[in-house]
Amino acid sequence: MWSPCPKCQNGIGRPKRGPSIIWFQPFTENGCVRGVPAAYRLIACKKQGSLTNGNRKAEPESEYRSLITIRSSIERCGAATAKKRACHLNCIGQLVARNEGMRHRFPKSIHSQIEAIFHSVRVMRSTKEENLLGIRSFGTWRVYRNVLHRFGRYMKGRGCVNILDSKEFFECTSEYLESRLSELQEQKGSRQTMEIILSAFGKFSYATNCYIKRHGLDISPVDIESLRERYYSKSKLGLPASSRSFEIRSYPDPVGLIEAIDDQIHQLQASLQYEGGLRASGVGAPGDPRLKNPLTRKGLRGISRDPVTHEPVGVVAAVEKGGKETEHYVSVVTYRRLEEQIANHGSLESDYTEYVSSINRAAKDTGQYEAGRGSHGLKHNFAEERYLQCVDNGMSHEQALQQTSLEMSHFRFRETLTYTRGKVNG
Repeated sequence: MWSPCPKCQNGIGRPKRGPSIIWFQPFTENGCVRGVPAAYRLIACKKQGSLTNGNRKAEPESEYRSLITIRSSIERCGAATAKKRACHLNCIGQLVARNEGMRHRFPKSIHSQIEAIFHSVRVMRSTKEENLLGIRSFGTWRVYRNVLHRFGRYMKGRGCVNILDSKEFFECTSEYLESRLSELQEQKGSRQTMEIILSAFGKFSYATNCYIKRHGLDISPVDIESLRERYYSKSKLGLPASSRSFEIRSYPDPVGLIEAIDDQIHQLQASLQYEGGLRASGVGAPGDPRLKNPLTRKGLRGISRDPVTHEPVGVVAAVEKGGKETEHYVSVVTYRRLEEQIANHGSLESDYTEYVSSINRAAKDTGQYEAGRGSHGLKHNFAEERYLQCVDNGMSHEQALQQTSLEMSHFRFRETLTYTRGKVNG
């Protein structure tokens, strides 16, 4: 017998994200009671489906699976405060401990196994501070899943049935990476593609170990770091950095490009990307049409001083990759245009495909078109110019790289070198 947290007994309430409502109701073997319960009965809203039936206790195994599901949900989206979230997780942890002897049911299909494992690190729209190693981006989630499901087809072809078999997984991964490297060399693919594959496998091995730990499985942890390092080195020697025909992604004349864009909304979005270092998703044109991320009045932070030049600038806050909000600095003229757009239409947003088509047409009209430059080329222009601006205003090389990186919604200062390749040396 143990005393539950009164907050948990009264209900978790509405999380920031996830199911509409999840709450707990105390029960004992003889039915629901108030006071000190022997355990908790789990109840969920219709959106997630009923986890128990009436006032009867759920089947032990389904109850255990439900606890794991809800615990995972709370870890991802959390309660209102960290203290309250920790309290809820402690209560659930005691229930999970009570069911430690429960038989673990792992999917039979390789592809279902991949989904089950990857879901253990899915933390959409969380920030890096909230969850450092989880998958926070829908785009990353989609790319990594595609990579691993292709690997799953390879494993099925070899007759493998259990992706948690550490030895078999290591051997299959080694053979698969070798075959993919050879394939990319034959097709004149890029090192960037191989790096995405290696990153996906790194995240999957972390997810596998999280899954093993969470379910208390008596299985050796997965360790493929030596494989990833080996094939990263091989890809650097055997593959070009990029399959694109240009070495520098930035536009030779970004101002002329923006002036040549006919659509006024697209022109404003391009100006924001060039002047403030925003991604396309940050200016209301996310690549995934299912995701809406318009710039609204909430992102207008007024006129302030540029932290580098100390000149008047407009401050625009946008939520971009990984759910991180970043403040970007743009010219006062562009900021006023954005204010007018939001005042008249409520937001700034457009279809990504149409936006990129407008940029490509302008690039062709001004003789700057190269397949693959797209809207991201403007962010490369921002990085090159902002770095030099930082240096001209007294910052050291490392300080300039860090300031530019932060303004582009990155953390590590070396991320800037990815954008300034060919213009700035490390």
